[in-house]
Amino acid sequence: PSRQGEAPTLPARIRLDEYPQLERLAWQRKGGATVTPAEALSLYERNWRHIDRARMEPAERALLQALVDKLSGGRLLV
Repeated sequence: PSRQGEAPTLPARIRLDEYPQLERLAWQRKGGATVTPAEALSLYERNWRHIDRARMEPAERALLQALVDKLSGGRLLV
């Protein structure tokens, strides 16, 4: 958990099936697969054109923002 105003703490492994847009990007991985935060950010950045931003759930938006804040200096490189 994070304190108010702080970015959420990133888990060591991110379950793809908890984030629908991320799971779509990693379609070739088996159900229940996990990725590291760096792998998740790379998937988002390399495949941004396939993201349906209108359908991205709040929890996934928060994950993406935390990834960008902690691993990419606050900038999504797309």
